[in-house]
Amino acid sequence: MSLQTATGAESELEQLRSERQLRLPTKEEEGTNVFHLNAGVFGFTYAPGLKEVPVFAKRHYHGFEVHRLASGEVHLVGFVTPEEKAKITGSKETVQAVIYPEPWEKSTELISVADARLQPAKKAVTREDGNPFRTLVGPG
Repeated sequence: MSLQTATGAESELEQLRSERQLRLPTKEEEGTNVFHLNAGVFGFTYAPGLKEVPVFAKRHYHGFEVHRLASGEVHLVGFVTPEEKAKITGSKETVQAVIYPEPWEKSTELISVADARLQPAKKAVTREDGNPFRTLVGPG
C-alpha cells in the first residue's frame, strides 16, 4: 500500500464518518458489542461478521472499522476490488466478496456494507496477509 493510497483512504473514511455524524466510543463504551452501543458511534474491531463485535476507539493493525448509524443499523467498512464493489452495490443476488480492513493490492475501493447483508464463511477470520474477511453479501 502506498502512502498516497493510505492518505486517500483515510480521507474517504473521515468524509464517510462526517457524513454519518459518527463519534468514537467513550472510554466507558470501549469493548462493548457494537449492537449494544447507542447510534452514532464508529470504532475498530477484529471480529467482523460475528454476533459479538467488540468496538474500540484505537485502530490497530489490520483492524476493521464498524459504524453504528443513526438508524441503529450496523455497517462493516472496508476495501474491495472495483469488480467486487460493482457486484455488491449493483446485484440483486448474493455475491462472494473479500473485504480488507485497509487498501490491499487491488482492493482499493471503499465500501460500507450493512451487517444484516453479511453471511460470513463458517471458518473463523484468517490472519492472512492483509487480514481479509471472506463473506457472502446478500442483496441490499
